[in-house]
Amino acid sequence: MQRPQTLLFVLLTLSLAACELIPFVPSVGGPSVARITPADGATNVPVGTSINVALNLPSGDLNLTTVSEQSVRLIVESNSQPVPVTVRVLNESETLVVTPREALAFNTTYRFEISSAVQDESGQAFRAHSSTFTTAGDASPSVVRSRPADGETNVPVTTGIATDLYLPNGGVANDSLTDETVTLTETRTQRRVEGSINTSAAGDVISFQPNSPLSPNTEYTFTVDGVRDVSGAALLPYSATFTTGAGGAQITPRFDIIDLPTTRGERHTSLAFGPDGNLYASTVDGRILRYSVNGDGTLGAPQTLTSLQQAEGGPRLTIGIAFDPSATASNLILWVSHTHFGFSNVQEEWSGKITRLSGPNLEAVQDYVIGLPRSIRDHVTNKIAFNPAEPNVLYFNQGSNTAMGAPDAPWGFRPERLLTAATLRVDVSQITSPPLNVQTEDGGSYNPFAPGAPLTIFGRGLRNAYDLVWHSNGRLYVPTNGSAAGGNVPRFDPSLGDCSTRPEGGYSGPVLDDPSDVNAPYSSDQTDGWRINQTQSDYLFIVEEDSYYGHPNPTRCEWIMNGGGTATDSTRVQGYPGSVSPDPNWRGAAFDFGLNVSPNGAIEYRSSTFGGALRGQLLVTRYSNFNDVLAVELDSLGNPVGAEPIVTSGSFQNPLDLAEDLRNGYLYVSEYGSESSSLNVPDAGLKLLRPLQ
Repeated sequence: MQRPQTLLFVLLTLSLAACELIPFVPSVGGPSVARITPADGATNVPVGTSINVALNLPSGDLNLTTVSEQSVRLIVESNSQPVPVTVRVLNESETLVVTPREALAFNTTYRFEISSAVQDESGQAFRAHSSTFTTAGDASPSVVRSRPADGETNVPVTTGIATDLYLPNGGVANDSLTDETVTLTETRTQRRVEGSINTSAAGDVISFQPNSPLSPNTEYTFTVDGVRDVSGAALLPYSATFTTGAGGAQITPRFDIIDLPTTRGERHTSLAFGPDGNLYASTVDGRILRYSVNGDGTLGAPQTLTSLQQAEGGPRLTIGIAFDPSATASNLILWVSHTHFGFSNVQEEWSGKITRLSGPNLEAVQDYVIGLPRSIRDHVTNKIAFNPAEPNVLYFNQGSNTAMGAPDAPWGFRPERLLTAATLRVDVSQITSPPLNVQTEDGGSYNPFAPGAPLTIFGRGLRNAYDLVWHSNGRLYVPTNGSAAGGNVPRFDPSLGDCSTRPEGGYSGPVLDDPSDVNAPYSSDQTDGWRINQTQSDYLFIVEEDSYYGHPNPTRCEWIMNGGGTATDSTRVQGYPGSVSPDPNWRGAAFDFGLNVSPNGAIEYRSSTFGGALRGQLLVTRYSNFNDVLAVELDSLGNPVGAEPIVTSGSFQNPLDLAEDLRNGYLYVSEYGSESSSLNVPDAGLKLLRPLQ
């Protein structure tokens, strides 16, 4: 019989209620299993495995109505407990892909069954199948799952690949991420796809972004084999396949992308146009580069200003710069956020500062805020912005110390502090005798809740937000990086924080204080919380004062991550019971960027180029996956209603920040370059995006 030319999908959510057993009666000569992976009796299987079943169908396609939660099952061998899975029927119904909805348990034997209740379209019963496999022990680092999922179809041709990892010894070793250990190939031809390989500063993800769109309607194989963690232990070999869709319309470029040779090799962290018409850029080690702008938008050789390094006696990890609203071409005033230089195991926790530079060459240096916290890795005092309605008030994002609110090994078991995971507000006009020391713990006593405090907490629960935008509509937009899987959420313990400092003056719940309250591994040592094997989305938040945006912080009596267990979208936390509501002050996300995107630099496009089509939209760099710039469209109320890239995927090498020249609508994008500890990286620098008229 003629087979349909489209892929068939059967999505089945198997629940714990699916306990009815279907007799496994053999059938002779009917449909059967031709091949299965993992094979019967396989051991050391990654906990993120999918089950791929090649079918023998001598008499035609499967009868999809017979594929049910009773007829295709995955169960725990020891107690017959059903495992929730998604089942896909693909390749013209010749393949079943069975994917557990959550990672499997370590060192556990599972049984996979297809019963004779499954039939083909002629009515012949399936030859019953039963096989077992055993997952790897928890001593082995491994890939838990990848996205796109193993067996996924109709994948966009612009996709990037990202992984969830199990890392008992610490993050992956950067030098083990090579084009030999992380590969993407066309399955049929074995042609290798060129692309960039990345991880996070914590080494808790592996991502691969193709340099150009993939071919439509093509199966690809993603492989990780030979990657090591920081202890030298090898990750278990992993592979997954996915198939692209038809491809759809390609992005119509709106900008010509021009390399800027005078910037090449420099790792620029923040860009800002000065009142003198020059482009200023902070570097990762604390220098300020001043670029003159030519008539065609290209840049001259930079003038290097080192006053901050000189005042500090060496390099400083510098993230944010913003010109004071009162600055003029003859009276330059630049504010800078910076902290102790380092990206791994940094012990100088209270080293964050906000500093004012002034003078023709920014030679006058005055610290205004000191004693800000930082994590052991790259969650630090991030970018800064003035609110046009408050010309003396700076807002900035302070990164979290943890992955998900409770201490964890990859982040050195450093706890959250009173000022971490928040958008902070500082009225610099109130600091009359600078600097102001805002250290809150470990011998510090600053109280951001005291009446008249110059520095206060504006928005709460923002995990690691690189940038923030005060839009002309009066709203504050904050793109935020979510956590990789494997972080810990905290157990309720009121002794860790003062609940009276919450906006409502107390906390009424939810309360999760018993190890059995969350369906996830609990640890009572340095963590005192539950490990959540779920990657968080990266979100855009519209931040309002005293609201909460999902990252727990026990010192502020904020305990529930994201939408708790009651949310029906990506903010729902796996492991929380369905009755667990979010924090009472949780406001949810305005826009979901997706998983492992790393939205960082952000601006409001202000120019009237393209007939004003982009004016008022948020432009956001996508650092990890896509390597492009996304335009987020806002409605008349300032709410996101859609998003579209303004350049093709893979246009940049880890784009970090961007700035607009308001004189002509030209954009400048900073590329952080390949993952490396070096300060000078050949593929780092700036690119010009010149509008195509």
